[in-house]
This record gives sequence, structure tokens and C-alpha cells, in this order.
Amino acid sequence: MPLPSEWVEKAKVLFSDARRHLEEGRYRLTCFETQQVAELYLKALLVMLTGTYPFTHDLVELIEALRDLGLRPPEELYTYADALTPHYAMARYPGGSP
Repeated sequence: MPLPSEWVEKAKVLFSDARRHLEEGRYRLTCFETQQVAELYLKALLVMLTGTYPFTHDLVELIEALRDLGLRPPEELYTYADALTPHYAMARYPGGSP
């Protein structure tokens, strides 16, 4: 069963934007977009498996939801997710703009 296409297409656009912003040296924006890509793919997988997803931007929570379904994410994924999650808020609110 494929991942929901709307989620994947949005993630692909954001990933392309993130690559461009990385080349431009816009690192905060790159981190925000990369966090969004990860969030979209994790939620797409949850939607594919369950038809729904947790209403959170916390990547660790999303990975734990997948683990609760019986998937076995690699341990280092938790480290990366924990490091990337704060970039969602930092890029969106004053004081953390790109």
C-alpha cells in the first residue's frame, strides 16, 4: 500500500525548498522545512497504517506512535527527531525567523 500521495507531494516540495535554502545559507529555514518533511512522512505512514495521526509536531511522539503499532524504528532516529523537532517553533515565531 503506498503512502498517501498528497502528503508525499507536499513533503517533496518542502524537501526541494530545504535543499535550495541550504545552498543559500538560510539554515533556520532549512531546519524548519526539513522538520516538516519528516513530520509529513511520519504522518503519511501513520495515515496509511491507521487512517489517522496524532495532532502534534513532535517527531519523537510520531515515531513512538509507529513503535506502538509494532514498527521498530532505529534508536538513532529518536536522537535526530529530538534534535529537529524544536526547529518547527523556532522558525515560525519571532526571535527565531530565518
